[in-house]
Amino acid sequence: MSINPTAGMAANLFHENMRDGDRRVAILAAALDIFMRYGFNRTTMDDIAVAAGISRPALYRDFRNKADIYKALAAELLDRAAAAAEQVLSDNGPLRERLRRALDVGILDHLTAISQSPHGAEILEQKRELTDDVIAGWRQRIAKALAKSLAAEAKTKEIDLRARGFSPDSLADALLDGLDGAKSRSADPARWRSAAARQIDLVMLALR
Repeated sequence: MSINPTAGMAANLFHENMRDGDRRVAILAAALDIFMRYGFNRTTMDDIAVAAGISRPALYRDFRNKADIYKALAAELLDRAAAAAEQVLSDNGPLRERLRRALDVGILDHLTAISQSPHGAEILEQKRELTDDVIAGWRQRIAKALAKSLAAEAKTKEIDLRARGFSPDSLADALLDGLDGAKSRSADPARWRSAAARQIDLVMLALR
């Protein structure tokens, strides 16, 4: 999305008369673009209103401030990511590949896109500060979907995970915890993906 600082009255009226949901989508799309370009701290509510093609009063009808916008944007992106991971894991195919794809679409793809933007570190720092509850819900959804797939695989292979000292939940948590550790140690997305592959290898050993 490009920023149009000369958006005319007709465009503003068009957006302001959209259904609330449509205007909200336009605001979040514009905010994502602006945050990625200029970072959270430099972005103003005016910047977002201009990019969305609406007036400041229209923007404030939906959001009190840019922190509210950021939280809503994070919730939307993480909801989509979790849904994509759930879909991948519910599909057919080898478990290893489904695990890899689930971590990609559920976690790594959007983190990579943000981290490689000019203000990626700042944006991710705000994510940790402003959206702890959203992140917790997102992680819980992905962990639950991973555990469900791991349990199904164990059942198909007639493997008693409990006898081996594991459970589907503990394996799912180990997979996500290992990836969290890799992200905390490095800002390189290539290393995150290598770490994800290693964690998947370890999980698959428990299912042999």
